[in-house]
Amino acid sequence: MPKPLFPLGGKPMIWHQLQALSEVSDCTEVFLIGFWPEETFAAFVNESNIEFKDHFNVRYLREWQELGTGGGTYHFRDLIAKGSPTAFFVIHSDIACAFPLNDLRSFHERHRGVGTIQAARVNKDVAHKYGCIVSNENALAIHYAEKPDSFVSDLVSTGVYLFDVSLFSEIKAIMDSHYYKQLASEEIGFDEEILRLEQDVIRPLADAQKMYVFETDVPWRPIKSAGSALPANALYLGQYQSKQSKLLYSEPAESESDHAEIIQPVTIDPSATISKGCKIGPFVSIGPNVVIKEGARIAHSIIQRNTVVEAHGCIVYSIIGARCRLAPWARVEGRPFTGDESAPTQSGICILDSNNNKEKVLVAASTSQLIVYSGSMTDGISEIGRVDVNGRVIGIDKIIFQTHESLLLTLDHPQAQLVILSLSYENGVIRHIVECTKMLVETTGEPSYEYCNSIVDKSTQIGVSHLWQGQLHAFKLSYDDRRKTHIIDGRNSQIDHSVVLSMAFLATDKDEKPTLCRLVQSADVDNPLLVFEHLICKEDYVDISQTVLRIETQCPSAQKIVAVEGKKRAVLVIGAFGCEYYEIPKKDLKGVRRKSSTTVTSPQVVDMEHLSVKSPMAAVRGYTAVNDSCTAWLVGDEKGDIYYISISNFLEITLVGNSSVASTLQHLGSGFLFLGSQNEDSKLLVVQTNPVRIVELENYTNLAPVSDMALTHPDGIQGQLVIYDIPNGLYGTFDESVAYQDVRRDMPTLSVVSSGGRHVERKETEIDFVSVSEDLESVLVVGVEGLVLHQKGQRRNLHKPEYAATYAILDDNHIVYTTWTDYSVNIVDSRSNELIYSCKSRDDTPLLSLLVENKVVLAGSADGSLYAFRFDEHLKSVDIQTVAIGSTPVCLTRSNDGLIFALCDVPSIVTLDNTRLRYSSININYINGLTSYKTNDMVNYVFVQNDQLKFSRILSTENRVHIHSIEMGADVPRQVAYKEDSCVKLLDNNYEQLAQMEMEKDEIVSVVESLSIANMEVFVVGTYYNNETEGTEEATKGRFIILLVKDDKFIIASSFLVPGCVYAVCGIDQKLAVAVNYQVRVYDIESIRDDTYKMRFIASYGNAFVVVSLTSVGKILVVADFLKSAIYLRLDTERGALTQVGYDTAQRWSSLVVALDDGNEETFTTLGADIRFHLFALDRTSSGITSRTLAQLPDNVSAIERAKTRSGDKLQPLAIYGTSAGAICALASADSSYEGLNGGRVKVRQEVGTRQDQNVVDGDILSAHDDELQRLL
Repeated sequence: MPKPLFPLGGKPMIWHQLQALSEVSDCTEVFLIGFWPEETFAAFVNESNIEFKDHFNVRYLREWQELGTGGGTYHFRDLIAKGSPTAFFVIHSDIACAFPLNDLRSFHERHRGVGTIQAARVNKDVAHKYGCIVSNENALAIHYAEKPDSFVSDLVSTGVYLFDVSLFSEIKAIMDSHYYKQLASEEIGFDEEILRLEQDVIRPLADAQKMYVFETDVPWRPIKSAGSALPANALYLGQYQSKQSKLLYSEPAESESDHAEIIQPVTIDPSATISKGCKIGPFVSIGPNVVIKEGARIAHSIIQRNTVVEAHGCIVYSIIGARCRLAPWARVEGRPFTGDESAPTQSGICILDSNNNKEKVLVAASTSQLIVYSGSMTDGISEIGRVDVNGRVIGIDKIIFQTHESLLLTLDHPQAQLVILSLSYENGVIRHIVECTKMLVETTGEPSYEYCNSIVDKSTQIGVSHLWQGQLHAFKLSYDDRRKTHIIDGRNSQIDHSVVLSMAFLATDKDEKPTLCRLVQSADVDNPLLVFEHLICKEDYVDISQTVLRIETQCPSAQKIVAVEGKKRAVLVIGAFGCEYYEIPKKDLKGVRRKSSTTVTSPQVVDMEHLSVKSPMAAVRGYTAVNDSCTAWLVGDEKGDIYYISISNFLEITLVGNSSVASTLQHLGSGFLFLGSQNEDSKLLVVQTNPVRIVELENYTNLAPVSDMALTHPDGIQGQLVIYDIPNGLYGTFDESVAYQDVRRDMPTLSVVSSGGRHVERKETEIDFVSVSEDLESVLVVGVEGLVLHQKGQRRNLHKPEYAATYAILDDNHIVYTTWTDYSVNIVDSRSNELIYSCKSRDDTPLLSLLVENKVVLAGSADGSLYAFRFDEHLKSVDIQTVAIGSTPVCLTRSNDGLIFALCDVPSIVTLDNTRLRYSSININYINGLTSYKTNDMVNYVFVQNDQLKFSRILSTENRVHIHSIEMGADVPRQVAYKEDSCVKLLDNNYEQLAQMEMEKDEIVSVVESLSIANMEVFVVGTYYNNETEGTEEATKGRFIILLVKDDKFIIASSFLVPGCVYAVCGIDQKLAVAVNYQVRVYDIESIRDDTYKMRFIASYGNAFVVVSLTSVGKILVVADFLKSAIYLRLDTERGALTQVGYDTAQRWSSLVVALDDGNEETFTTLGADIRFHLFALDRTSSGITSRTLAQLPDNVSAIERAKTRSGDKLQPLAIYGTSAGAICALASADSSYEGLNGGRVKVRQEVGTRQDQNVVDGDILSAHDDELQRLL
């Protein structure tokens, strides 16, 4: 199926463009232009001509080769111009939009341009992914850049254009220009019919000021990947719901009970079969002849033709292709597309040398973070920390002073500035200090200009920053040893109005001034220019000279320039389809005059002899030199191809490999290369010579331990290996280039090998699973043919149990296994094959992994739980314990150092004592595989995270200290009680039940709080009534109850009905605030008699979306609104009003807020959490509400409490918070004189912010190392 025919909203993708064109008057012809065979579109064209016969005729025009959008349009110009039309639309098929074509037409008719571009605003962080437009106040396009490397504009093309017929004359002129004559003369892969609309036509028309921009805010989605089809589908379904409801599925006339539950918007083809009991929607499209059987659940998905979904299947956020069949109870769950494509893209990288030449510290700059890696030639790349940056990082460079080295950052948002920053890595902690900053734009009241980059001449410490508009900023870096401060001194200089593409400092003789070379796009020439200036450095200023030389390159697509350090005044020009190399004579760079205030005429553009080479290389993304003389370079393009460029007597380009699309490349030395990817799959590559090629170290899927090394297993290799030797065992696939070359690759092979590499046994068979015993003395190999037990140098073949899923060795004579039919745990005698014991798991949960520790069987379940089966000495009875660790399947593994890891979305270290099963979350999420290995008597870890192989020296629980778990039982309410038996229980300090209060029929407890109201300590219980029979989403009835406790019993002091669910309660000014559905209400409590009170309504606030939490200070109420972050309300009792006095402007989906009440309602701090696991703080001052993020946590924060402080303590707790995973952690402020912050005995792993002059630290500490921390926790 070609992309234009992919179904969206139940219609082919391109049908929506035809539908929009049918609403344009005088539209008579529609041409579909492409390279697919005619028969591919024949049926669609015939159906369209029937449907739109009253509006226009539809024809498919096949290109004789792929011509590009501009080439195809020009090739069929005679057909398009037939009938003398005044204008015509050009619309890309792979976009979803509301298509305001009539508005576009009206706008186009009001100007005299050749064409109009429909444009929309996008987030600045993702603008570089589209065609960016710069326009003036009259909507005239003055510049167009297709997917630029740096920021140009947040106004981008939506792929919809309206042109006059004069476009064809403009295209002819463009093709006759110097640009195309040059390409044709080189005769390598050139075809004059190939023409890209945006790059080859619109860009020169914009530069010639012949294009206008129609800016619109209608919904728009580009469809560039499979995942983006789902939001596009949702966009069209939403349009159906508001404007074309007849296109949606309509309920049959029969009784609802006989049919599926449909949640609009949904489209279902009439030929599809939907069984009763199904739940379909919202945002679902179901194609022809699809069968959905009873009990299935489908939401936010596209189901294509002839697919069968068997009973009770679940499909969420997914696309199911044609002719698929999903088995009963199958689950296909994707991730929702949030529309936020602003994932951090690495914009630069530099190397900080370490003391060990074999290891480097790399600092990569992403959108708003510095990502610090440890780069080892043997161990690969390991992320060791991140540093948040107050702005968008667009450039990073290392600067070297006499005594130290620092980083120079170029930021362009929210303020353009230079920042000198130093990093240190001590005791596993990344620390940073901002040494110096310099604003590059003095006007602070206006939006900053967008800076492209900064470069520094390392020999003189003189640097230059440049703007897109041509403005330069020259600066000098220095360090005052006496004051221990950095200095940035410089000034702005307006050079010209050209577009600066790239800059470099050239290598020069000692008697020459620093020479700057810029690659610019100028309006007076066709191709990019090389412009040369000198840097003038005096005691009182640093400045840029007038231009001394201008050379027009012969590379129209030139994008980057780099200095060739091994040659004097040499520069390499890199572009799509070719490169050029120039060596500039010294005599041609004379003239070092400083610019005067009068206009200086630029020198004439000259041609210069140079080396050049053509290549199929696409747009450049990342590049790095691979030798000290910079005569060899590696370049990555936008297709992911990597090229090797060598400079000698001639210029040569060689394709050496393919990898991820590189945003940056950095050579680490010794042939190791770091690739920073826009897709966040940064990796380590190896450059091999003779011949030059790239080896990519990635795609690791399985890990297992060995005594002195880590062996990893790439995808796609059939050979399988078992290493068995004390003290460790290993199994899996292997790399034949390293060892074991005599193991056959064409047949799955079981090999038993000693750790020294000696083959013990080899057999061609297929291995399903390998288990190593706790004492490392036995290895159980599970293969297709049966079980093989290697024990103390002997081998035994065992009977393979039927329906067995996974295995573990319990002791010398017993094996334990689980089944995939009844989800049972079974013990079998390995000597007689006799079944000794069998028991089912709780709740019939599938058990996917097994591990034995101290004769206790640990089992990881499919739903994120961990089970511990404790058998008696006769293996006849069992005690089962369980804890919930995460939400994804749990894989159990034991590392070389004896730690047990439960791997899932929340990886944890598991420990056992005589009575309890305990776990602690480690400081990395979503680990798929893990092992350890030893180097120099140190334990190191290798793990797979999100399909990346990573290395770490520490995998510990320092970020989360798990204090205590309370086994409350399934029938005890947590946040929301169970519907089957809703009640409130009173527990004592030992968690023993004292009292219980039952709710009314269909009444569910939603919240329980302990409050001090009207000088009384009370419990407030909020509820709602189950209204499933009413068919509404929101509860329409609830109540809040005030409870007193006397003699260990509940006393109902007051009960009050409300029109909805009580989501949250809190006290405010000795009164009670209650969140009911979308409202916040305040009540006064009045005493009638002993233990009896009545409620009096005072005020309400109804402008909230989803209230989830309340807190207060004095008369200020802070409301956590799920869609508005936080709202601040002031209670006016006399007027009976709640008035908004502030709100958090950050885009958060808040889930919890707790105010830190210091007695001043005008100035206080509120701690909060959001559903993205951020812990944040809101500061209320006289100037408004400011927001700051304190920490990124691995789990959802479920509770926060204000901590009690003691005067004189150097470590003061701010708050205690609990997470959904059962961890209790501390947030504390530490006095700067507190030695524990810097001492080696306290493991503080993450500094998460500042509070006044104190360090705020999270609970990422090991309490056993310090008395103060022990007391705090």
